[in-house]
Amino acid sequence: MKQINIPFQLGMEYENWEFDLEILPDRLEGYDSYLYIGKEFNYFMNYPTDKTELIFILDRLVAVILTFLNIKVKDFKQFYDRLQIEFKNNNLSQNNEAIKTLLIADNENTIYFLYGVSNLIYAVFPLHNKAYF
Repeated sequence: MKQINIPFQLGMEYENWEFDLEILPDRLEGYDSYLYIGKEFNYFMNYPTDKTELIFILDRLVAVILTFLNIKVKDFKQFYDRLQIEFKNNNLSQNNEAIKTLLIADNENTIYFLYGVSNLIYAVFPLHNKAYF
């Protein structure tokens, strides 16, 4: 199985993307949220991302939220199952913190894929009125 290229690896420094980021309101106190506006990483698993949010603490990436519009959950679910295996089998964090992935369907055509430090991932995204996988 071919390894998945994850451009936003946890633990990387803010300065890697500082010219491709736009400030967003912070999701959590003490954490900085940014919208990725660069052109280089706008596809994930061959799906175009509609929005990529990066969350940092002390200039270190701790969580990523990828938003996909107009994609059916059933079509994306098979990729999510593979992603969970890839995240478990590959070192995606520079400091070996436990990583959690989460797939959320907001409605029939909007999917959020989150990954981040496990003790943080459920806190960064509102969890009401959504389906989880």
